[in-house]
Amino acid sequence: MLELGRIQKLIIIKKTEFGVYLGENRDSDERVLLPKKQVPKGAAAGDEVTVFLYRDSKDRLIATTKRPYITIDEPAVLEVKEITGIGAFLDMGLERDLLLPYHEMKRDTKEHDRIPVKMYTDKSGRLAATQWVKTENEALFRVEQDAKHILRLLKEKGGRLPVGDRSDADAIKRECNLSRNAFKKGAGHLLKEGLVEIYDDSIEMKEVSE
Repeated sequence: MLELGRIQKLIIIKKTEFGVYLGENRDSDERVLLPKKQVPKGAAAGDEVTVFLYRDSKDRLIATTKRPYITIDEPAVLEVKEITGIGAFLDMGLERDLLLPYHEMKRDTKEHDRIPVKMYTDKSGRLAATQWVKTENEALFRVEQDAKHILRLLKEKGGRLPVGDRSDADAIKRECNLSRNAFKKGAGHLLKEGLVEIYDDSIEMKEVSE
């Protein structure tokens, strides 16, 4: 079964000039397109591919090999990119943003906020988000998500960010879109995990030996 909003392993059934069609097995009638730019180099019919399923701008089911920041199974803290007449659009790490409808939004939500949300499938079969997230430990959840955010930025920036223990709040907000307190807690979490080194004016990923 093709599962919207989840990461799953599917088989390449058919190759075309614009991508490959995936299914649970070679005889599957239910198929989804993985666009050409997402197809792993050298992939062939019968190969297994790990993908995330969502709907594109034309409301078609589509697959991607990109890892989203959120899935139906895993709540996350996402950035509010824009607030419109129908709700807020959140950055979920893919080409299409995730809609947070007004009825699922808290009143104090603003653009560029980073907010904890949960993904669900709405009545029309589209992915959406809600701010009404319940976790066993809200504070720890936020710290873990902020740590993931910092680590993701480090990977994107070549392993180093120009903010550290003594950086001011404006610099941290500009580089990470986090408050100084959230940055220090998230960075501290990464430090305990042995993933980074923190200096007065920078944070750097450690080279972890296999």
